[in-house]
Amino acid sequence: LLVEYLISLSPKIIETFNSVNLLEKIMQLLNDQSQCDEIFHCLHPSWCLSLIANIVHLAELSAKTDQFENNSTSVFIVGLTTFLDTIRVNVVKKHSNVSSVWHPELGWFTANLNCQCSPNIPPLKNQLIPLWCGTLCSKLLRCHLINALEQIPENQLVPSPPPKTNNPIAIIKLVFCH
Repeated sequence: LLVEYLISLSPKIIETFNSVNLLEKIMQLLNDQSQCDEIFHCLHPSWCLSLIANIVHLAELSAKTDQFENNSTSVFIVGLTTFLDTIRVNVVKKHSNVSSVWHPELGWFTANLNCQCSPNIPPLKNQLIPLWCGTLCSKLLRCHLINALEQIPENQLVPSPPPKTNNPIAIIKLVFCH
């Protein structure tokens, strides 16, 4: 919600963020595993999710510029993946089926009782939506799809995928037809 709040104070702040390459600097920081570990341990899981939501929101706003598509897509993907993996590893270490602490984002989780959960779950969901639709999703996918298509020689036909052998409908039809 930080990015949303800053934009509400000054809508032109996104221009400043873009001019100083803030998103790229954040992503380069997250590309370093030791930095990811340190950030995770400072913020705790709930606030890491808030950080990710703010990064995605910033990326969505930055994705409207050509600078994002040309420079930031691979750095964004690697940085976000590294940070998500750091969260996954640390959460798996603390997951517990016998814990009495229910965490709204992480499930049964071993944590100290005074650990505050993020109170902003609905806004976080709204900030994460651009990962699955919108300008950010289009630019992230476009870059990689174009690269994949460029690697296929022009005279080579792309093979069609083989029929699924584990398709439940096909199995049922096969059983009833024979």
